[in-house]
Amino acid sequence: MSFFPPLREPDPELPRPRHYPVWPGQQPQNWLPRALGWSVELARTQDTAVWLTDAFAYPQGMTFTVRTLQRPGTEADEPRHWRQQHSPGTALRVGVMAADGRRALAEDERLPSPESAAQDPSALHLSPHEGGGDGLSFRQVYWLWPLPPAGPLRIYCEWRDRGVPETSVELDAGEAVAAASRAVELWPMPQPPEGEESGGGWWMYGGR
Repeated sequence: MSFFPPLREPDPELPRPRHYPVWPGQQPQNWLPRALGWSVELARTQDTAVWLTDAFAYPQGMTFTVRTLQRPGTEADEPRHWRQQHSPGTALRVGVMAADGRRALAEDERLPSPESAAQDPSALHLSPHEGGGDGLSFRQVYWLWPLPPAGPLRIYCEWRDRGVPETSVELDAGEAVAAASRAVELWPMPQPPEGEESGGGWWMYGGR
């Protein structure tokens, strides 16, 4: 005879519906994008280097990563330079201008609301997504949407506290348009539960 009483079997859990983000403010989760061979220096001083790399094109937009390096002994106390809530000049500012004159500026970490995005569907948006680093090196991934038209795509940066004035480089967005045409849709995204709309909002992963 066992010393311990039998364990009680847990009650069966009912499956919960899952919800998925299905709006333009996030890169598609059901597409295989195509890589661009971009690795471009945006700015460099004696103590700081900023460059763009790891760009991927989708029909709906594109992602790219901005990386920074700081000379040892000159770094900030915390990796705060991506956040604009500190005093002006402490943050690295990043923006883009498309060939048709549309501009987008990533000034903070908030995505545009579905309501504001719906007001002008043709507006260009630059949204910071995941990022990280340590005391000397940092990276920030950006989602640029919709996909800019073929032609010159100018990338801007400024980081006044690090002595980096406003500077820009020109890339060929035609390369992104061509790459996006080769992206592959892997599978359709699930439709939202009946009675819930799919457009203009966040459908978070996992049950709720």
